[in-house]
Amino acid sequence: MPDPIQVEQLFRELMEQLESTISIRHRYHLFRSFIDILEGSYSKFESYILQIADELPVFTGPLTWTGIDPSEIEYDLALLDKLESELHLSDKSENFTAVYNRLRVVCILLYGCLNDLKGVNLHIEKTLGMSGMSYPNDVRDTSVLNLLKDWIAKTLQNRKELTRKQNDSLKRMLREVKKIQGTEDWKLLIPVAEKYQSEGIGYGRLRKISVERYSETGNEDELVWNMQVYGAANPSMSEKKNVHIAARNLLESKSGKRNNNYYRGGVNFDFRKAFHVGNSANLAISALWYTHLQEATNQRNRYKINSHSIITGDIDKEGNVLPVDGETIGLKVKAAFFSWGKIFAVPASQRGLFEKELNTLLDKYPTRNIVLYGVSHLRELFFDRRLTEHEEEGRIKYYFKRLKSQEFRFITVPLITVLLGFIMWLIFGPVDKNPNTLQYEGEQMTLMNQYGQKIQSLKVGSVIVEAIQQSQNPIFPYKALLHDLNNDGINELFFSRMLSEQNFNSPEELIAYSVSGDSIIWKKNLSFDLEFPNKPEIQENGYKVYSLNIINSSKDNLIVNIGHGRFFPSIILKLNAETGEESSRYIHSGRIKQTKVVDIDNDGDQEVIGLGQNNAFDEITVFFALEADKIVGYSPSTDEYTVLGYTPAEHEYYVQVPRSIVGQVFKRRVVNNTPEAFFVNSDEELFRVRVNDFRLPENDPFQVNYAALIYMIDYNFRVRSIGTQSYYDLWAKNLYEDGMIPFEPDHEYFEAFKDSLLYWDGQRFKYRSN
Repeated sequence: MPDPIQVEQLFRELMEQLESTISIRHRYHLFRSFIDILEGSYSKFESYILQIADELPVFTGPLTWTGIDPSEIEYDLALLDKLESELHLSDKSENFTAVYNRLRVVCILLYGCLNDLKGVNLHIEKTLGMSGMSYPNDVRDTSVLNLLKDWIAKTLQNRKELTRKQNDSLKRMLREVKKIQGTEDWKLLIPVAEKYQSEGIGYGRLRKISVERYSETGNEDELVWNMQVYGAANPSMSEKKNVHIAARNLLESKSGKRNNNYYRGGVNFDFRKAFHVGNSANLAISALWYTHLQEATNQRNRYKINSHSIITGDIDKEGNVLPVDGETIGLKVKAAFFSWGKIFAVPASQRGLFEKELNTLLDKYPTRNIVLYGVSHLRELFFDRRLTEHEEEGRIKYYFKRLKSQEFRFITVPLITVLLGFIMWLIFGPVDKNPNTLQYEGEQMTLMNQYGQKIQSLKVGSVIVEAIQQSQNPIFPYKALLHDLNNDGINELFFSRMLSEQNFNSPEELIAYSVSGDSIIWKKNLSFDLEFPNKPEIQENGYKVYSLNIINSSKDNLIVNIGHGRFFPSIILKLNAETGEESSRYIHSGRIKQTKVVDIDNDGDQEVIGLGQNNAFDEITVFFALEADKIVGYSPSTDEYTVLGYTPAEHEYYVQVPRSIVGQVFKRRVVNNTPEAFFVNSDEELFRVRVNDFRLPENDPFQVNYAALIYMIDYNFRVRSIGTQSYYDLWAKNLYEDGMIPFEPDHEYFEAFKDSLLYWDGQRFKYRSN
């Protein structure tokens, strides 16, 4: 039996490591190591095990479990089974149950990626208590992921025979398989190595990288690296420049001429927190930037990289592919092998080393289908059609774009064709009448197609135009929404406009407009009489739009978030998008700044997620979720804010977000914290919620009058982490030095502060138990 004193010391060290470790894989390694130390004495050290079980991470989106051999997860499951049989942890830890169930599902998905039907069926039986899929004639020539998707869809058709757990698990798996098989433009996969040098441990995993093009720039291209990389020095300026110089050189060698238009872009990882080493993403970044340059410079022959491609390699400015760190090759192969990627591009000079590692894994899992492709130059990525898709633009469309960009210098037959088309466009308007962007100026909202051509303009009023231009609302433009209502390929437009330019407090009018038919489908006056008996000052009944959303899983699918022109009430309306008919409404005692629709429980139905303030509780920031069929009633409130004629709403979640120690300093100057925005990371199933811990009046003498906190909240509305904005850190330092707060908030403080959020249980707010 281990020494209790030693176990206590190791436990304390473990908890510190779990809090500071980014890698999910390493956190499981630390857990296994500690359990091994106990030598089977689980009952004696139950309290330690229970605390650790509450800290185990849950694998969320597909990227989080790439690179893991399913046999390793099966080892963890066997260990958890031992702990459960002896300690009954599922009755004591909600997180333990979530971890266990999720590991079972991850095994199904991993074996699906490996094309291992036997493994998939084994875990379907263990996870769901159901018999799995039948065997095709030749499994190796069949996509097991496709079989799994079809089997789940067919099984869900017989819902009456399923338990709720089975139904929910199958729906989530179906969504994940579809996400795995889906494609995304301007994104691809890169294998990365998470290395812990001091412990001699490393892990391989995939990350998704994307490149965006922002605007034209000066006399050279510029890429902004919007990412943090832990465990590696940031790329040097010359290494960064190699990426876009190589892409530019390839563009000019292909087109046969120099192009003097330069562009600014950004490089992003889907996971902002990372832990890997080296510059092996440079080849992938350069390839993506090259495809952007092709589009920006109107090349007729273009390429798109398959988003299921996996690419690794460094690059020089001539486009030559440079080797990666040899010590990471095995980890990178694991990352690619235990994933859904179909082709793996590697430096040609190291192909033999990659192949050796790959063959070792194929000996264990011979049904896996993956192609290894060696490249020695950037151009070679565009030789293989499994890696890239070739597009050739039609002549008329291509020459019209050339004409528009003033690149045409010779009169040719194609030019005459283009000029005729241009004349037709002057008479009848642009050929592409599908609006995908909106521009605001003066009193007008202008609808633009994908080529930047004007389709038409609509008057919305100068007040609305100014409000949108001055707003920092993250849903831009937040008073309008484009959505193809009848699936004819042309978006309809939902937008609001002022009924009176003279009275800013007058209601707005919500309009559904047919672009193809050039006519109003319906319109709705946003005037509502709500009676707040203890708030007699509320006389006007005009409301304004704050956000618009479409719920794909509902017939009454237009969600309209509106707020009173002068006072606190907000309303979420659920309308039939085709008729404008209202099916239900939800009253909130405070401004709802933003709404989005997200399927947080993976049941195929989207929930309405809202961020706002609740005036009934000192204008505190709140974050909440409503099921689509329960957008009815009113929010948590007090007698002072009671609204007549409505019953309490049934929330999926409703959370108060309090001020930190820094914001408390200003409680006499500002009522409470203020919500700013939230963003959705569907891959990690996280919300990124930005809240100003305080915001002083604009005329305040302080140069910086606000400080923000960033809350990472999962789909179960648990706070996973809290980050600080730089101004927050500056305020905290100054307040501490001035003696206004007893200490500077640090990691330990915010770990404890996570537990200060209050959750509504239908009757009262209370702290959430772990």
